[in-house]
Amino acid sequence: PMPTAPYEYSFTKKTKKPYFSRYPGYRFGDNNYWDSISSSGTSYESGSSGKLNAAGTAQVKKFIKPKYVKEKIHVPKRTFKMGDVYEMKLEAKVRDVDHKSVTKTKSFTVYPGSFLIGIKQHNNYQNYKKPFKFDIVALSNSGKKTYNKPVNVRIIKNIWKSIKTKGPGGSLQIKNKLIKKLVYNKFVRISSRPKRIVFRPKSSGTYTITVQAKGGYTYSRLGFYASGWSY
Repeated sequence: PMPTAPYEYSFTKKTKKPYFSRYPGYRFGDNNYWDSISSSGTSYESGSSGKLNAAGTAQVKKFIKPKYVKEKIHVPKRTFKMGDVYEMKLEAKVRDVDHKSVTKTKSFTVYPGSFLIGIKQHNNYQNYKKPFKFDIVALSNSGKKTYNKPVNVRIIKNIWKSIKTKGPGGSLQIKNKLIKKLVYNKFVRISSRPKRIVFRPKSSGTYTITVQAKGGYTYSRLGFYASGWSY
């Protein structure tokens, strides 16, 4: 023990993408790389410093809260609040009388709900006239079996529209604006046994499929592209 020795600590967090070898090809969390709503880097949370007590120890308390993200839709106008799985890391450093330091770290995972949602897509790029197929599962946070979990499956289409705006001197300028339109919305119940979702686009373009726990924050999200001419 090193009574009254100075110490310092910090908490950092980083989004985590669960993986389970029994479910190859399934993605958990935000995996829509061209339209990501989740940060992938490590961020600083909090930290402090002080001196150890007479017994050579110190207590550190941290209030844990969900890591929220938002998915916005323009048509109809709605915002969905979801939560990422993330890893919280505590790093503590203690210095002795000779100014030598000892550093220790401890990590733990924070989950947005009581289960996880995984999506496996069979095609992420094909002609819009062909049906897109997805398998979705619900697993416990440790990857074990679950049953009868209610979720919302929604598919959003990204539509670019040209908007005329007034520029300097009253000149007209054309700007492209992204409109996110909800084109599929369904509530289903899922378990650790894959459930098939089939979507038939009416036109080409980029799409996002999101599966979110009903009344909760757990989610999974993927992007796909439907090619071809559609007028």
